Amino acid sequence: MYKSKITRSQKGFPQLCFQNYYYRLVSSNVPKCNWRCVKNFCNVRCSAFGDKIGEEYEVKFDSKTTEHNHTSDPLKYVQLERRRKIELKASMCDESPRKIISEFGNELKLEEEIANAASQNAGRLFISR
Repeated sequence: MYKSKITRSQKGFPQLCFQNYYYRLVSSNVPKCNWRCVKNFCNVRCSAFGDKIGEEYEVKFDSKTTEHNHTSDPLKYVQLERRRKIELKASMCDESPRKIISEFGNELKLEEEIANAASQNAGRLFISR
């Protein structure tokens, strides 16, 4: 059993993150949730006992295939979590978008994270939607 985190996809659905690979929810039969890799033609499947965004769950691999046929994306989780936190903060307060974005800009630590972060203008558009 391994620990994984649940984040929100860009379309707002729960997405499981484990070792920088991402899985979409296939079925949710309480309490067991089945997940499959988000990449096409990758057949890795697993299960966890929950799908609540922001929580950690233990993951069990169901299939014999645990090797992905693509590379992992270590920056994606940071981007998705930053976006989720900005959206949550914007829904709960009346601060200006610029102030909210700058508050979460300090969380970016690696140069790659900073380079791949959304621009100020993109962030303001995201908040105003």
